Amino acid sequence: MKKTILIILVVIMVIGTISLSVIFWRITMFWDSMYPTFEGWNILTYSKWFNIDRWDIIIYKTNKDSDLRIWRIIWVWGDSIEIKNGKVFIKKKWKEGFVGLDEIYLSEKNKLATFLPSEEKSLVYDVPEGSVFILGDNRPYSLDSRSCFSKCEEENSSYYLKEDLVIWKVLGK
Repeated sequence: MKKTILIILVVIMVIGTISLSVIFWRITMFWDSMYPTFEGWNILTYSKWFNIDRWDIIIYKTNKDSDLRIWRIIWVWGDSIEIKNGKVFIKKKWKEGFVGLDEIYLSEKNKLATFLPSEEKSLVYDVPEGSVFILGDNRPYSLDSRSCFSKCEEENSSYYLKEDLVIWKVLGK
């Protein structure tokens, strides 16, 4: 009887371990754009099977150099974002007017530091279908949707990240 129970427990543990390794992976990343949410080198747990939504932290692979990048999704397609005076305002597609975004995940240093890369004081972004608008938590130093990921001057650059370029959703560190 004890031997049978032990075999059953071992089989359950093996199946559980295999299942978890198929659903969840771990990666070590260093990326300043998400400081202080992720500081220095981090071991992140992520999944390839996911639905993405506002506030999710995602990893995507760049088209040009195949590097991995990590950012937070701020808004999804069909909605609008306004950046004004260092603050982010949002408007859902079915609502009227912009509302200030309460970004509780930002450090005090970054709360009013969402500035535009140009001389503009205010800019509205309308997120197209199949895309997301992403920002790093380290706003003064993050090259993100505000700056076309530092390539606005290049042909075919965009303020938005195509959803199909998102390869993983970060679940924790």
